[in-house]
Amino acid sequence: MQFQISQRADHIVNDIYQWVQFNTARSSTHGTSRCGLPQVPPSAPAHRRFEHEQYATALKVGTTSLVLDLLEEGILPKRVGLMDPVQATRDISRDPHYRWIVRLENGQTRTAMEIQHSFLGLAKHYLAGMDPENDWIIREWEAILDGLERDPMSQTDKIDWVAKKWMLQMFLEQEHLGWDDPWLQSLDLEYHNLDPRRGLYFALEQQGRAQHVVTSDASRSACKIRRATRGRKRAASPSAIARPGG
Repeated sequence: MQFQISQRADHIVNDIYQWVQFNTARSSTHGTSRCGLPQVPPSAPAHRRFEHEQYATALKVGTTSLVLDLLEEGILPKRVGLMDPVQATRDISRDPHYRWIVRLENGQTRTAMEIQHSFLGLAKHYLAGMDPENDWIIREWEAILDGLERDPMSQTDKIDWVAKKWMLQMFLEQEHLGWDDPWLQSLDLEYHNLDPRRGLYFALEQQGRAQHVVTSDASRSACKIRRATRGRKRAASPSAIARPGG
């Protein structure tokens, strides 16, 4: 078994595709719920699995929002176009030395961290100071890049793949096993288990090895609001259809 940052990287075959159920891509252009599969948001990145770490989720959504803001204004850093985005995703996922080197459209190479810093620099220049949320994202974006460059394993309380790798390494040392032991495959899956009684992430959380962004009360309140909002929309749909011109 070779540890990979992304569990789905090897299964992605296209850069952008609509029918993600049958042809997995790095991003989807629209949502769908065909065949009972979960709905995918527009242009949703498909290389991730469910993330437990609140910090990772907040930063993923936040940095994506800032980059979209830059693109909407026509602001784009130089030398960031990838020759093969799908292969770049796989190369980053498989790199055990954290160099994360990718090939650009012009044939040159850069590291993924350099590309991240290019976008971060523009976000700091054009978007900093607009509101507290933007400032938090920019500040934490810079901090996480610095942490990953210094020592990726120092980010155990913030990033899922780091937390999972740390956990697996501890288990290997305690049990005197190698990375090729099939036991690790089940542990890999159990990290993502949503059952608090079985999910290995929750053990890390109980040990204080997870950085929270929102409180439990705020999280429960948001879930109630989302359920209520979806319920009202569904209840309104039949009546809207029944109205003349609906």
